[in-house]
Amino acid sequence: IPSPTMFQWSLSVQRELPGNFSVEVAYVGSRGDHLWFPRDMNQVPPSLLGVGIAQSNRPFPQYQSITYEGSDGYSHYNGLQFKVARRLAEGLKIQANYTYSRNLNTTSYDYGSGSAPVQNIYNLRAEYGPAAANTPQLFNLTLVYEIPRFVPGAVGRYAARGWQVNNVFHANAGYPFNLGTSINQSGALSNAGNLRPDRVCNGNLGSPGMNEWFNPSCFALPAPFAFGNTGRNVLLGPSFAQWDFSLFKNTYFKTALNERTNVQFRIEFFNFLNHANWGQPNSTIGSASAGVITSAQAPRAIDFGFRFVF
Repeated sequence: IPSPTMFQWSLSVQRELPGNFSVEVAYVGSRGDHLWFPRDMNQVPPSLLGVGIAQSNRPFPQYQSITYEGSDGYSHYNGLQFKVARRLAEGLKIQANYTYSRNLNTTSYDYGSGSAPVQNIYNLRAEYGPAAANTPQLFNLTLVYEIPRFVPGAVGRYAARGWQVNNVFHANAGYPFNLGTSINQSGALSNAGNLRPDRVCNGNLGSPGMNEWFNPSCFALPAPFAFGNTGRNVLLGPSFAQWDFSLFKNTYFKTALNERTNVQFRIEFFNFLNHANWGQPNSTIGSASAGVITSAQAPRAIDFGFRFVF
């Protein structure tokens, strides 16, 4: 079995700007070959769907499902990256980056997680589509500021210096999700849940919400003994945005262990604004709750801590 192979290439241009700033623009691409692509090799051929007894039409009728650990999957990634950075000066450090990309593959399966929703093993080209980790747009901002001492004298030496403010903001477009059907009438005897619906219109909504993230009426159950015409991972879920904020108090002093020992008190806010980031919608066509979102990611969390550095 061939080993998975990844080819990567990139081209970048960097420029230093006044004020300790720099900018970088880069193109990054990659191609993966011989990726793990497991599937049921004992599926009924399309020409025999609905003919006679399905079990007897399997390539190996004496067996049920047979998983073939294929290594013929492939992937393509192309991304345009922008980066602006300010190196630490006068207590301030900033870094921001934005990525516009597209990640396509035939399978997002890995040994420990992922999925391999192969609908028709006799038409593997139909499995080529957005990867489960495809993120069309991604933005990150990091800002660290060491607050200057604002009270002079002995009080300022210990109480009013050593404060550090940290901000991390992350936002990305939604991840794709795969549509399935509540029942499998294909007669292919393939693994349950792999049948995709027929697509009769676009399905995206101008103003999606929790109660209807996409239009379920744009998708229909395939006719008996047929496969759906919907591609893999054709719709995107909700976007994500989160601001994490933290405040550190560093107190430095000399000890026998080190001339710059630090006792740090820290308070950290994860999802500082308690912004609701919704989960993926119900993607089972034929279900009464298709298109409905019933979950959300973690709400605000606050941590307090001490750290002794020597």
